[in-house]
Amino acid sequence: MFKKQSESKNIFLKRQFLKAFKILPIPDGNFYTQNFSTVSNYQSGTEIELTFRKNTQIAIVGVVRDAGKWHPSIYDYSVEALGCTWYFGFISGRCGFVPADCFDVDTKPAESETLSMGRFLTMRRKFSEWTKRSFPPLSDRLVKVIGDGVQKVINVSEVADAARVIRQFFRRRSTILPEDVQWFLREVSDDKTVNVLLSAEVVIAKRMNAWGKCQKRMHFEVEEKVMAC
Repeated sequence: MFKKQSESKNIFLKRQFLKAFKILPIPDGNFYTQNFSTVSNYQSGTEIELTFRKNTQIAIVGVVRDAGKWHPSIYDYSVEALGCTWYFGFISGRCGFVPADCFDVDTKPAESETLSMGRFLTMRRKFSEWTKRSFPPLSDRLVKVIGDGVQKVINVSEVADAARVIRQFFRRRSTILPEDVQWFLREVSDDKTVNVLLSAEVVIAKRMNAWGKCQKRMHFEVEEKVMAC
């Protein structure tokens, strides 16, 4: 009986945690990571948490503030729930919240590293999925497009798909494009951790909205593919 009551209480608390979590904004800005080794095991109870064993290396996401000091939080405040502070971290390709008491953050690790664009976009898309919210639209949709030895800055409309952006890129060219070549658009980060081939129907503005305040670290590349005869 006691065990069932404890389990019911734990389920209730986890539901409250999820309810509180869903009001958090999608994180945006410049983030940095530091690697810490866990001091205990942890079994997640929700989709937004990570499961791990003791001595697991986890990259904790944080911000730099207070005269350049790294702080383990994805907001300007700490995430508190269930009587605990929660950090956000990555284990290989997985990401999620982890209890702060599973780490000793007073142990000085190596210097913090800039969060890669690949992980930045993974984090933001996970939050969008978990909270069922869309990314706020960018106020500036000017984007760098590179291809065929040329670099241009293009103003992307709200409804433009990849095919339209490619047409914009080649507009006013003096040379005639060969008919046996098909052109594709890639979403690429400057640090090369994002490299996604987009279908012609993808709405580019929606892809760009995920970039948030880090849009200057992203661009598109036009690539050609010669069609078989």
